[in-house]
Amino acid sequence: MPRSMRAFLCLTVLLLPACAGLQHQMAANQYVSQQTLDHVYQRNLAEVWPYARQLLFEYGYSVRDTGEGMTFTAETEWRAEQNGSSRYLVQGFVLGDRACRVQFTRVDSGPMGDRWNRDVAMEWTLLRRAEPEAAAQLEADGQRYANSSVGAP
Repeated sequence: MPRSMRAFLCLTVLLLPACAGLQHQMAANQYVSQQTLDHVYQRNLAEVWPYARQLLFEYGYSVRDTGEGMTFTAETEWRAEQNGSSRYLVQGFVLGDRACRVQFTRVDSGPMGDRWNRDVAMEWTLLRRAEPEAAAQLEADGQRYANSSVGAP
């Protein structure tokens, strides 16, 4: 067998477990991300809202409207960044006495104009803080999903 072929086979054998582990983690992360986007808090929105506002402050945003008067909408000022600026629109939705949703939308402004994107990372951080038990369950479910769809790492 040619030396280059042996090297390729050795490299393949060494990388396959890493690739499987990466696929497993990607599947788990994808599951958690989708569940985060669809998450319904089993709490009153007035209990979840302070966590959402606090996140904005922690990330260095000045909040223009902090949802006073039970409007549950917060809009930040623009914050300068390396390639433009960004801001957030956060909206809370009451779904019942003990059920709500919170959505973070990030607006990035740059040379190509404004881009509006839902920020699942901020929503995941909020979920981990406001409902840590639900977040832990989602992570466990994500691992089970990855095990069933990709196999164990």
